[in-house]
Amino acid sequence: MKKDILIDNKLIKKVLIITGISGLTLGLLIVALVQVNNFYKDNYLEFRSPFQSPIVIKAREIPQNEEIEEEVDDSQQEEQEAEIEETAEIKVGRITAYSCGGITTEDERKMNCPNGITATGTTPKPYHTMACDRANLGKQFEIDGHIWTCEDTGGAIKGEGRFDIYLPTVQEAREFGVQHLAYKAL
Repeated sequence: MKKDILIDNKLIKKVLIITGISGLTLGLLIVALVQVNNFYKDNYLEFRSPFQSPIVIKAREIPQNEEIEEEVDDSQQEEQEAEIEETAEIKVGRITAYSCGGITTEDERKMNCPNGITATGTTPKPYHTMACDRANLGKQFEIDGHIWTCEDTGGAIKGEGRFDIYLPTVQEAREFGVQHLAYKAL
């Protein structure tokens, strides 16, 4: 006896629908990958696509705007650099003075020169050495036409714009008093 194989029409429809949806999905996925690939090739300097050889790289062409590009000769550039240097930030600071020269009392020696050596281990020099905040140690500043180097610190010398310059004698330091002068970092 022969058995007839009965094919269920509903089953065939389901298989065809699933196959069609899978094929459609796969087709859409391939189209999307091609679009993404083209986008990256056109918009990025280097892109290695799965559809390209690993050594094939497309360089992006950058349009040249002639209006923006302008050649500057060397003399014009040097003038601009000089202007920038001249416009260095000038601030006003509270400046006092101290000295070890001409000390007459033990109290002055203890206050101005406890050991005669700066915080950086140097001997103070008139019109060169100054006390400043620890953050500025080793830096140079121009104050009143002189170049001063921060080599020392002091108990009252705290913060930006507070300096204590070293002069030849205690008398000159007293006469200097407290002044508010322009300074700039070098």
